[in-house]
Amino acid sequence: MRARRAHAITAAGSAAVLLMVASGCAGDTGDGKSAGAHTPSSTTAPAAAPSHTPAQPTPVPVPTFTSAPALTVQKLTALTFPEDVTPGTYGMPVTALTPSAGSASRPVTPVACQDVKEIVEGKPATVGVSQLINWKDDIFPGSTTLAAYPSAGAKSVFRALEADLPLCRSLSGVDYGGHRFTNRIVVLPAPTVGDQAVRFQEVANVGEGHLRYTEHIVVRSGETIVAFVMADVDRQTPFPPNLVAQQVQRLAAAQHSPQAQSSG
Repeated sequence: MRARRAHAITAAGSAAVLLMVASGCAGDTGDGKSAGAHTPSSTTAPAAAPSHTPAQPTPVPVPTFTSAPALTVQKLTALTFPEDVTPGTYGMPVTALTPSAGSASRPVTPVACQDVKEIVEGKPATVGVSQLINWKDDIFPGSTTLAAYPSAGAKSVFRALEADLPLCRSLSGVDYGGHRFTNRIVVLPAPTVGDQAVRFQEVANVGEGHLRYTEHIVVRSGETIVAFVMADVDRQTPFPPNLVAQQVQRLAAAQHSPQAQSSG
């Protein structure tokens, strides 16, 4: 998704020198035999240069953590979109991420795609929450995942995301109905929000000529990573940019508050 041509005179001169050397060596060897009758010594052909195959990029493993981040589940929950006051939405439940919930997620291949999937779902984090977002003008809901990391943890996770995403061109797996699938991944220009951001589209064939487009925006803000997911069929519907900016700003402000700095 990186001959030389010898002059004719030089070649003739070289041939003449070789001929003179050969003539000087020819003659009577003392035993009545001509020197030209001897069997020429064997020569060793130069070894062929080893072929060089460029090394294929390998996925960067997703780091794991055991220490607690500065932001707690309660703080992250308070930073999600509030119900009844977020325009165009209704019914936005928040769920804390737990190891048991994360293990229920279906694995995909290749490894690079599995890494990207885990980061989007907040699996590397020890503290995180997810929020389902119902839109008043769309039957397909969106979602966000807020994950908090210990010092320098979010940077290392995002480093793996940026390295592995270009290696994930398509992902394959088995859905909850037991059917195999292969979805295409398209990397898109990232929004200019937060400290780092990536954006990509997952395109799935859902049958009868229809395609499902699932947009993923992943943003690092300090020691947090937030993922925005928006799905639609036969059209690409982006997650509202104003809500993306709003959520990232809330995370940044919470980490720069005097209370957050003293707890870190």
